[in-house]
Amino acid sequence: MTARKPPKPAKTPELARAEGETLACLARRHFKGAALAVAAYEARQPTSRGIGIDWKNYDSRGAVDGLSEIYAASALPPIQAAAAMMYLWGASRPRRRWLARDAETGTDATGDQAALALVFGAYKAQQDGANARASEMFGFDVTRQ
Repeated sequence: MTARKPPKPAKTPELARAEGETLACLARRHFKGAALAVAAYEARQPTSRGIGIDWKNYDSRGAVDGLSEIYAASALPPIQAAAAMMYLWGASRPRRRWLARDAETGTDATGDQAALALVFGAYKAQQDGANARASEMFGFDVTRQ
């Protein structure tokens, strides 16, 4: 059994606080709070990420749908947490930020793949939730062509 390296630290204290708040919300399964912690951080940035996202007026319903899917999946808690952080923060490689790494190789491909699979499921759940809300709003099935 090899030793595990901790994930890489955040680049700034402000980001570390925001990530810590997000992880604390996720541990309590307070998905709206986790999404709003990310939105609050992004709203304070001079150049926020995401095209067309108004972080100051962020609608967390899609994120709640996605996070609910991640935590409903049968996966180890560290994998769920890494997938949730990856989903919320938009990182493409969870091992570098939220998963412990194998000390000898610097990787843990299995954890990365599992987290990525959960993220893909979360994006589908987010889209399904948006479609359901749109269908309810417009009074017909918006997914039918």
